[in-house]
Amino acid sequence: MVKDLRKIMNDLTEIEAKSLLYYFFLNIERLDNGEYSKEQFVHDTMKEYQELIEGYTKKMNDDFGDQLSHVHVMFGDSSAGGLKFALKQMGLRSLHHVMVLRDNYAVGPMQQLNTPDGRNCRREWFRDRMNLHDADDNFMYDEYFINKVVAEIVRIPEHIPITIWTGNNALEQIGVRYALNLFRNKSNPIYVINTAVDSHTLFDTPELTIDYRHTGEINPEKLGQIMKHNECKAAITRTQREAFEQEWLNLSGESSVLRIWEQQEVIHVNEDYYDQYIIETVSKLHSNFGNHEFIKSARVIGEVIGNLEQLLTDSFFEHRLRQLIYSGILEIKGVPKAMRYYCVRLKI
Repeated sequence: MVKDLRKIMNDLTEIEAKSLLYYFFLNIERLDNGEYSKEQFVHDTMKEYQELIEGYTKKMNDDFGDQLSHVHVMFGDSSAGGLKFALKQMGLRSLHHVMVLRDNYAVGPMQQLNTPDGRNCRREWFRDRMNLHDADDNFMYDEYFINKVVAEIVRIPEHIPITIWTGNNALEQIGVRYALNLFRNKSNPIYVINTAVDSHTLFDTPELTIDYRHTGEINPEKLGQIMKHNECKAAITRTQREAFEQEWLNLSGESSVLRIWEQQEVIHVNEDYYDQYIIETVSKLHSNFGNHEFIKSARVIGEVIGNLEQLLTDSFFEHRLRQLIYSGILEIKGVPKAMRYYCVRLKI
């Protein structure tokens, strides 16, 4: 059995393995926080193990069985992991399938993503700028992965409802439009849930208001409540679907490589849009420390992301930090291969 288990693990894609590991760590965190009993942890871990073994023996066409009642589309592993956990708690995991689209649609070229050339252009853009290893590359546009997504969409029975989860950020808002473009030939009823809007409706109090930048920041219990809140919501109309699809075509026709969500719309901005903000952050840290010493780049990027309303990755800001070094605005100490290897300061 150990030999069979090793084969099963070796046959998992890196994406699938990371998703499984994320789910396991999420449960450990909940156990550590006292939100989860040891008995339930063991039960759910064993169940996940059994599903992994059983799933390996099934054929591809058996992925959507007779029990399937709903398909969800999430953007990112953190969002998907949270929803899967919520579905388990609600006793719906075997009835609901969660599709994951893994990419940050706010960053990088988007032109001609329906073609291999367009996807290759996007991959190369990330490789050239983001210091990513091949294993961590922009895998959403790896041909194997996109073919797998398309095959997964084709296999969804036409009567099964599909819910696309989004939030008030460029990643998820562009993601909705991209997903609806992928579903353009499907007649399934499609629903759209905006977790940013619903979280304010359901969870805000006079004393406390929380702005979630991304669905992945919302805990599973709240995701379950948001799902129940939308049970009687109407599917979007054909006119609405076509409008979203057209917006995707408009977005993917632009040559910009950086997009933000502002005033309820996607705004195209220059790649150096946040450079001045990065410079001001470094200056503020110098003031806070009371000196002009070198600061760990990871500290700078953490400060930048922590005070930003938009949702952008540390790899993007690390790229912009290096550009400020190359342009002579920042000085460097160390090797600019990854954030943990070097420090920066404003050039005197």
